[in-house]
Amino acid sequence: MKLKNLFLAVVALSLAACAFDKDKGLTDGDEIKRRELLKQSYQKVEGTYNGTIKTVNGLEDIQLVLTVLDEEAGDNSHKLPVMNPLLAAYYKKINPVGPGYEFTTRLYPDKNEIVLVNKAEKLTRDDIHTINAKIENGVIVGRASSTGGFIGNIELSLTSRQTGGGGTTEENEYYDNLYRQYLETAGTYVGQLVSTTEAPLDVTLDVKVFRQTPAGGSIAIPVILSTLKFNKDPWGISDFKFVATYNMNVTPRRLTLIGKSTYAGSIGQLDLEGVLVGDEFRGEFLRQPKMSSGTFILKRQPTPVAP
Repeated sequence: MKLKNLFLAVVALSLAACAFDKDKGLTDGDEIKRRELLKQSYQKVEGTYNGTIKTVNGLEDIQLVLTVLDEEAGDNSHKLPVMNPLLAAYYKKINPVGPGYEFTTRLYPDKNEIVLVNKAEKLTRDDIHTINAKIENGVIVGRASSTGGFIGNIELSLTSRQTGGGGTTEENEYYDNLYRQYLETAGTYVGQLVSTTEAPLDVTLDVKVFRQTPAGGSIAIPVILSTLKFNKDPWGISDFKFVATYNMNVTPRRLTLIGKSTYAGSIGQLDLEGVLVGDEFRGEFLRQPKMSSGTFILKRQPTPVAP
């Protein structure tokens, strides 16, 4: 009985070996060679690169992730799908924070060159369309262009061979970065609204940054909320609350506040639009229905130190 079982085991192994050899015969010879050459070239540059792009607005922090995937490239002579390595690219702005884009890539190992083309269907004249760069020894140096022309010079360095992330993690990271950059606006500002029709008005502006999770959502989104008080109105009848927009894609960065009166029944509106330079917020205002306008300079006050 033991001898019979041994005989059956040997037969089974022989059949498995024959099946394996048969499968090997279903792969074209140049198919394996091409796959290995592409894989070796792509794995040499795979990883996460961090650095900057220098535009007319100054330096911006960016990240480029190169990942080796697989793609179907037709059928071989045995009518089986050919799977070739694919070098995928994902580009995003870190500071100022911005959306990420997937790029199609072409690597030229003999010349240490890489070309990336944005896969997005709809791009503005300000969005990167193509990146042409040199890639060597973990460093990428090149230029980025849009359909409108030159955008800026990029310089990136390999910081990790890991290329993880994506999905909810990617979205969380985006809003975490956005929250940290919104914090640049936070603080208590003191100064004056100066118009040509009335005496300067002393005001205090409180700017705070919160995380809010939309109904039915799972990710907290940062928002900037602020309140302006007129110093000669201790009762708060003239207070305004604002919804803010912070433009980090210009230098200096711009903060726009659209405000409504907090007093019940009031139709008062106050809009402030200006730039943040260090601890100074300066710009122009428009107050309605008085239709008064003018300029403002507000200074951020030092944060009190706990005793």
